[in-house]
Amino acid sequence: MDRNVGRKVAGVLGGLVFTASLVACSGGAGQAEGKSGQDLTPLTIMMSSTSCANSYAAYVALEEGYFADAGLDVTIEAGDGSASNLQSMFANKVQVGNPSPSSVLAAQAEGNDVTLFYNARPHGVVWLVSPKENGFTSAKDMKGKRIGVGTADGGEVAFTRAMLVAEGLEPDDFEFITVGEGGQAVAGFSRGDIDAYAGDPFDVATIEQGLEVTDLTSKKTGHLFGNGLAATTEYFEENQELLGDLGRAFKQGVVAGAEDPSLVIEACRKHSPQEVEDEKYAKRIVELSAEAYTPNDGSSYGEFIDANVELLFDDLVASDWVDPGQVSPDEAFNSDLVEAFNN
Repeated sequence: MDRNVGRKVAGVLGGLVFTASLVACSGGAGQAEGKSGQDLTPLTIMMSSTSCANSYAAYVALEEGYFADAGLDVTIEAGDGSASNLQSMFANKVQVGNPSPSSVLAAQAEGNDVTLFYNARPHGVVWLVSPKENGFTSAKDMKGKRIGVGTADGGEVAFTRAMLVAEGLEPDDFEFITVGEGGQAVAGFSRGDIDAYAGDPFDVATIEQGLEVTDLTSKKTGHLFGNGLAATTEYFEENQELLGDLGRAFKQGVVAGAEDPSLVIEACRKHSPQEVEDEKYAKRIVELSAEAYTPNDGSSYGEFIDANVELLFDDLVASDWVDPGQVSPDEAFNSDLVEAFNN
């Protein structure tokens, strides 16, 4: 296994070829004006998952009119991992992305200015699961094992590596195998290609449809937070009010979808109908996503906890993901707009 894969993430961006089909959706003519009849500002946001239910906050905010109420005419694109998000931001194809903190640090280490300004997943976004029949009981059992992931350059690689190092393993003690998302992970298990899988709520809920699994996610890395809302540093500095409004509407989508999953079902029925044909399955994705979206005790929506940022950075350094001499977490994570998100 290449121990320097983390440092190569940003290098991949320049040569990345889009193989996933990006589904763009916007409010359409009905959202040309906000509540007070004001003209709306167009903005494109790319989520890191192809799953609508996994990224439900944005879709609920769109369909319930929260973005429009904030003066924004939002178009959502469904990306495929953090690399596509970062590349699209740097190419000015989207104004806001949804990358993982590990990929943002790797991109900054390569000299790219990008800022995570909304901590969307304070409780992380990566679960490590294995079929119950394998007999594994903890993350420590991954020594010498093969772990499936959706993409080679996604945040799940960095987070899982940090998790296993925290459990006492070395980065060379395990191997990551790219098998794809959701149903492709189930196929990976069936073929015997992988022993466990590291993925997000969409992946876990899909695997649970076909297999009885054991959750191996370590409690030692509960401080790891997941994908957030990000923009190039220049765009962030020049559009503070707009991004504050965006984050507030996004937060409204988080809360509304958690309180009433039927809002998610209806939003996704429009944008990803096949995903909600089985409502029990879709609601399981929402349940896991809502758990990850929930702020830490004593913190606000969108806020980065300084202690957790420090611990995450230390974990990524210990697992050879980043070089502490190349990047500072203070430059990557910014909580200046938290008050605007929560007004």
